[in-house]
Amino acid sequence: SARGGEENENTVYSTRCKIYHSIDKVFIEKGLGELRLNQEKEDASKSRLICRIECTGGILLNARIYKGMPLDVIGKAKKDVQTLVMIDGEMTRILLRVKDASVAATVKGHLDNLVAQCQ
Repeated sequence: SARGGEENENTVYSTRCKIYHSIDKVFIEKGLGELRLNQEKEDASKSRLICRIECTGGILLNARIYKGMPLDVIGKAKKDVQTLVMIDGEMTRILLRVKDASVAATVKGHLDNLVAQCQ
């Protein structure tokens, strides 16, 4: 079911995720929530990452997916997807930490596909 503000989007993929922001080259945990990769129904070139806190529905991450967006699976366990997104007007390095390597690979695959559709 679509949450407020997501009625005109399809969720391509969703999973539980911990979000980290890089602050002075150190990753700081921002919270745990449901990460969704949403794509506009009317315009497949427009998509975003949205993550809401599980209990409150508050927004942890709301970032546009863009052409050339860097995506890497990192860490020993290969369960962290690293990328750069615009947060409060600044490009910010974030980590999306998911359950395991197969989920991380799936997230990256879907993101690669959405990035490829960006104008």
